[in-house]
Amino acid sequence: IGADTLDLLLMFKNYMNMAELKWLQGDLETAIAYWSEAKQQFTAIYLAGPHILGKGPPHDLKRLFSICKRIVRFLFTLPSETINNNMQIIDAYLHLQVEVEVALKRP
Repeated sequence: IGADTLDLLLMFKNYMNMAELKWLQGDLETAIAYWSEAKQQFTAIYLAGPHILGKGPPHDLKRLFSICKRIVRFLFTLPSETINNNMQIIDAYLHLQVEVEVALKRP
């Protein structure tokens, strides 16, 4: 639904919902596939293109930060080699955290 309606945040939530559900069901391969898709799309849209982080209103940044948190939190359930290969998303999380704090202090 998120991809069909071009609602990116809904799409990311759906990917992460499925990743977490499959992980809880013990289907690690499918869980990683959903997580990987969410991470790749997040990276392609918000990190590889024009940097829009920090330029939006605080409520949008907070929603984006919430998705990034879920992606990073799921990453920490994976083997350490996978974590080491995905440090970029952890850096994005830290950067976005700072951007949200700055945005909330803006008049």
